[in-house]
Amino acid sequence: MKKKFKYLFGALGIILFLFSFWFFYLRNIREVRLKKKGEELVEKIEIYRQENTKLPASLVEMGIEEKEGIDVLYYDRRDSLHYTVSFGTSLGESMFYYSDTKQWEKRYREIK
Repeated sequence: MKKKFKYLFGALGIILFLFSFWFFYLRNIREVRLKKKGEELVEKIEIYRQENTKLPASLVEMGIEEKEGIDVLYYDRRDSLHYTVSFGTSLGESMFYYSDTKQWEKRYREIK
């Protein structure tokens, strides 16, 4: 009987360790990777703006295929001068890059 509890607590410990590893480490790696991809997309948007003196209406207008899925960046032109780039971090949560501040933020907000 004591052996069963040892194995049970050992298995629970391993599961807790793996969950903690995913939650604190792997989740952060994904966020860093998507921010880097987002920065690359922002550079392409700014180059497009310089060459065409306007923001693109969509990524397709820039020649970038819009995708669906988990690790996807979303572009939203807010008005003729401002835009956001965003990606989902967890259920119902997202990171947003705002062109007015040139910063990543964890909450949706109106353009200043």
